[in-house]
Amino acid sequence: MWINGVWTPLLDEVEEGGDLGGGETVLEAPADPAPAPAVADPAPAPAPAADPNGDWPNDWRAKLSPDGKHAKTLERFASPNAVLDSYLALRQKLDSGEFKSAAPFPAAGTPEEQVAWRQANGIPESAEGYALQFTDGLVIGEADKPFVEGFLARAHQTNATPSQVNDILHWYYSEQENAQAQQEQRDAEYLSQAEDTLRAEWGGEYRTNINIIKGLVDTLPESIRDQFLGARMADGSALLNNPDMARWLAHTARTVNPVASVVPGAGANVSGAIDSEIDSIEKVMREDRAAYNRDEKMQQRLRDLYAARERAK
Repeated sequence: MWINGVWTPLLDEVEEGGDLGGGETVLEAPADPAPAPAVADPAPAPAPAADPNGDWPNDWRAKLSPDGKHAKTLERFASPNAVLDSYLALRQKLDSGEFKSAAPFPAAGTPEEQVAWRQANGIPESAEGYALQFTDGLVIGEADKPFVEGFLARAHQTNATPSQVNDILHWYYSEQENAQAQQEQRDAEYLSQAEDTLRAEWGGEYRTNINIIKGLVDTLPESIRDQFLGARMADGSALLNNPDMARWLAHTARTVNPVASVVPGAGANVSGAIDSEIDSIEKVMREDRAAYNRDEKMQQRLRDLYAARERAK
């Protein structure tokens, strides 16, 4: 039925005994409608993405390269600002000297052109302009200066940079020092082996033989003595550290100077050394005969000296 302009279905039962045609019909008020479900607030719309071009038009690449020759290059950059940043970074590297000129040395050019090229590439005008700087305190000795001067002249001809020159010289002298240290180590090992061999062979006469060898070497002319003492064999070992050489020198010294073993180290003045020691012992005999008589070693020494003096004659 219509109630206040609203169609309302008759859902309620009629009271007992009543019907639609008579009696009073009681209608219940309709139930309150269920509240509408709450609707969540819509999510905020995402902020629009920042335009990488900023104030630049979208076709800025076409405007920078209308003919399209540099289109692929420009595609590498997100915006004109990125193009500027790349240029500034390149400019900084060029100004700092990180990038050198790719132009080859003008070998057939004028002296002025060659000087200009070297200046642009950080190379001195002449070989004398190389500044040798070694951070570990290395100093070029006088004996090495001719070698270094020759190297610098060649380095300048090939347009080596100061950094390359310093690196090469530092490497060279470092290798020289390493080689010297290794040589000294080998010399010490050879000497130790030679001493062990000769001590076992010569026994109690080891020190005497070494002294007469020194005495023989002292008779060499001064101009070649140092060269002989520093001589080396083909394998790099010191000549005097060779047991065979020591044996030969000891034998030669005894052959040339039969009394060398009595007064080793006397050199060429063997007779003078014998006479001097005899005089010293005879003085003890005269001034302190009791002390002389008690010293059997002194007595034997005097007899050996007398015999050596006779052999020396």
